[in-house]
Amino acid sequence: MCITSPDPLDILLHKQPTSPTTSFFQKVLFLIEDGSVQSYAQKDVYSSKRASVIRGQVVSKELNGLIGIRVSVVNDLKYGFTLTRSDGWFDIL
Repeated sequence: MCITSPDPLDILLHKQPTSPTTSFFQKVLFLIEDGSVQSYAQKDVYSSKRASVIRGQVVSKELNGLIGIRVSVVNDLKYGFTLTRSDGWFDIL
């Protein structure tokens, strides 16, 4: 059994909907909350004016999604890491 990160959609389904005026940054902050998609991220290093979500898929040579692969910012531990889901997809703030 491989460890994976939860699907962001599953987390959002348990949260209150955001207001139409909520900033992009506020809408995606749930990704770095405790027990969410991304682990060990230092919340104070993010800027509300310069943030993005990277979504990708880790695949094998046969193009099958790889489960439980650790994804992080190279040489920068302060952004923490995430793990690929059962289909190989990941999201990281």
